[in-house]
This record gives sequence, C-alpha cells and structure tokens, in this order.
Amino acid sequence: MKRACGEECAFVLDVKQAVRSGEDPCELCGAMGEKICQVHLNDNDASSDCKLPGFGTMDYGKLIGILKRYGYDGNLTIEVYRKSFGKLAELYLAQKTVDGLLNL
Repeated sequence: MKRACGEECAFVLDVKQAVRSGEDPCELCGAMGEKICQVHLNDNDASSDCKLPGFGTMDYGKLIGILKRYGYDGNLTIEVYRKSFGKLAELYLAQKTVDGLLNL
C-alpha cells in the first residue's frame, strides 16, 4: 500500500488493531516505516488484546527502536477502553510507562 500510494500516503500504527488482525505490531511498524504519522499504544497478553501500556507483554523496547530508526518523533497516544482498567491509578501507571518509553 505504501508503494501504491506514494508520497500521499501516511499511516496510524495502532497496536491493538495489529494484534486483533493477527499481525505483529513491530513487523507492521517496520512495513509502515517513515510513513507513520501517529501511534496508538496499548498492551496485550493471552487474556486480552486491549490493556493499558505496561499491563501486558508488548515489547515496547523493540517497537520504539523501530520507530526511532524511521525517525518517528510524534505522539504516543494511549488508546484503551474503560473496561480495560479498574482504577484511575492504573491510568497514571500507564502514563508513567509511556513517559518512560520516550527515554529509550
């Protein structure tokens, strides 16, 4: 798709949607490369494909490394649904996780 659309193309890397589609978010990130304009983060594990960042098994170090390799310097948006957490304090922990990713 990136080749077919040329310079007019841009992508949102959505970790949850990649997982739900059976794709590895890191491989998808590499395929989108320098055309990523936004990143939606969440976490996942065997029990759920939509957890707060830091509450699952996502390899964020690998993902951030790929994003940096392609020069991504945009936002990392936490995308999660109300049913994906129990307490407000969990949101703060997720924010702390994402803030830490910016230093990788």
